[in-house]
Amino acid sequence: MSISDVYRTLWRQRLFVLVLTCLVVAGAYVLTSRQTKLYTASSLVRVQQQVRTSEEAFGALLTGERLARTYERIAETDAVGDIVAERLRGRVPSDAIAIDAAQLSNLELLSISVTNADPVVAARVANAVPPALASFIQKTGSFRDTITVVEHASPPDTPTSPNPKLNLVLAFLFGLILSAGLAILRDSLSDRIEGVEDLEKVAGHPVIAVIPNLKFQPAVSVSRARAERAIDGIPAAGGNVTVIEPAQGDERASRWRARG
Repeated sequence: MSISDVYRTLWRQRLFVLVLTCLVVAGAYVLTSRQTKLYTASSLVRVQQQVRTSEEAFGALLTGERLARTYERIAETDAVGDIVAERLRGRVPSDAIAIDAAQLSNLELLSISVTNADPVVAARVANAVPPALASFIQKTGSFRDTITVVEHASPPDTPTSPNPKLNLVLAFLFGLILSAGLAILRDSLSDRIEGVEDLEKVAGHPVIAVIPNLKFQPAVSVSRARAERAIDGIPAAGGNVTVIEPAQGDERASRWRARG
């Protein structure tokens, strides 16, 4: 099937494609509106090591990058999560301790993110992770490693999930592709001849002429329409109408004589 054949098929099935695409988009909108909204709060910390000599200061940046990658994994462990849960006991639910850490652009900066249905809970947990990391450092004996809070987390105003605009765009593209594929399949399984191109393919010969489908108005209907126009005072085509006199016994009727 060539591109022109696909285009003609989609044009013939345009109503089917449009309806199915709208149904997919409407279904995506309903599902998106029923999903639970989730909020993500993030705090930013700097991970570095205390410098004692000038030689250590020279490699402090590389050391900070290495420590950030290290504590990126440590922040997501159950050990840090248990410390956070202990500090926030009774203030947040136990299932809210879901920590996601990520190093920023190979720097000594670490982003601590927490996602929850309650934005206040998400910010509270995100702010509790840096002191939990510091407590973990003291327990493990890494006294030279320091955790400095650069930016505290605040309750977000807009949810990060679901994303209605993105979901609707993806649903539109999916519905368009699905409906187009079904339209092509439906047309290929059909044995109807939809046009001149299909007839030429089936017959193997070019079409010489086409008889148009004209709608003729019956002669009786034409005469009746002219008579009704004449009664209303509108002259019929090709003639004049003259009022002779009203009919006796019926004030609503009149006799007419048409000349020409």
